[in-house]
Amino acid sequence: MKMGANYYKSLNTVTEFVEGERIAWEPKGNYVWRYHLAPVTGGTLITEGWDARRSPRRFMMAFLVSLPGTRKQIVATLERLAQQFNA
Repeated sequence: MKMGANYYKSLNTVTEFVEGERIAWEPKGNYVWRYHLAPVTGGTLITEGWDARRSPRRFMMAFLVSLPGTRKQIVATLERLAQQFNA
């Protein structure tokens, strides 16, 4: 993982998994990241979401997710996923 110029490791626990439909994971901090997968013509639509309602850091998370660089990072992650599955 990388934030700004700093690299860091994140230990995640998978909290939901439905083959071909959904995967969710929880890093430290009581928030959940989730990919929803839906079949579309020619591939799969992947939608990323997160839920920080239980996190004491939810307001900080909402701020970080709203930063302009976050969208670019999410797109880059999804592009790397596409490369892995299309290789």
